[in-house]
Amino acid sequence: LPYSSLLAVSSPINFNGETIAATLMIVPIPEIDKVRGEVMMYFYISSLIAFFIAFILSYIVSKRFTRQLKSIIIAAKSISKGKFDVKVEVVTEDETGELARTFNQMAQSLEDLENMRSNFIANISHELRTPMTSITGFIEGILDGTIKKDEQEKYLGIVLNESKRLSRLVTELLH
Repeated sequence: LPYSSLLAVSSPINFNGETIAATLMIVPIPEIDKVRGEVMMYFYISSLIAFFIAFILSYIVSKRFTRQLKSIIIAAKSISKGKFDVKVEVVTEDETGELARTFNQMAQSLEDLENMRSNFIANISHELRTPMTSITGFIEGILDGTIKKDEQEKYLGIVLNESKRLSRLVTELLH
């Protein structure tokens, strides 16, 4: 082989501060190029494999993450339509799992508030209807002659008391 296609490397061997020998290594440059080419090929192949593994893992993690968020979005849309009994399945123990648990607690609170509101409206309706029914009944009785003239003053007093009661209920409701 010509000298220009060889690589020579030497290194002295020292003992007690003096050089006692030397090592010499001579390698043909085409051999070095061949090994370098093989190393680069392995590097490219392993980089490609690592890229595909990272891509697949990223895809799996992102699907898992977005699946939980999508279920929260669907539940939020149901709640916005007044369906408060929707629950989100808690899939993970990370931040999205905590978000799902918190969302379920919020949905339960909203459902409880809706039940309280419905009961409140039902109770108020009943409380307001009772004096109104008495007032209407006695006035109709006076107007159609069912209640005699000598008893009308007594029933007008009841109507006045019921209207005051109704006014008191409305004032309490406002407070």
